[in-house]
Amino acid sequence: DTSLDVRAAAAANPNLPAETLIRLAGSSHDDIVFAVANTDSAPPEALTGAWQAAVASYWDELRAAIARHLNTPSSVLAAAAYDYNSFVRSCAAANPNTEPHDLAVLAGDAHATVRSAVLIIHFSRCRSAHAGLLADN
Repeated sequence: DTSLDVRAAAAANPNLPAETLIRLAGSSHDDIVFAVANTDSAPPEALTGAWQAAVASYWDELRAAIARHLNTPSSVLAAAAYDYNSFVRSCAAANPNTEPHDLAVLAGDAHATVRSAVLIIHFSRCRSAHAGLLADN
């Protein structure tokens, strides 16, 4: 369909095939890319394409949506860790899939919200690790 509204609505459908989400993520229309970024079933390849589109558009909320998505690949999260917008960086910091070396960078961020997000995810990881150690005994 050529309607932007129809394509954005389709991108929000969690039952849409991965191949279609990947194609829609490369759209030049931010609303369509935003719908892909907010679809739980979006595969990593779609989120990588969405990130590329988002960087070109300068839409902070779009980059933040991608940074907080649980299927976002670590390479995209690494880029989000260096984003100029502190909200995008805090979303990357709060994503449990952000690599430890990127969390270390974010832990030294100038913005308290970013550092707080690192503490929250770090505490969660430590609590999980400690629970696993206690279960082993």
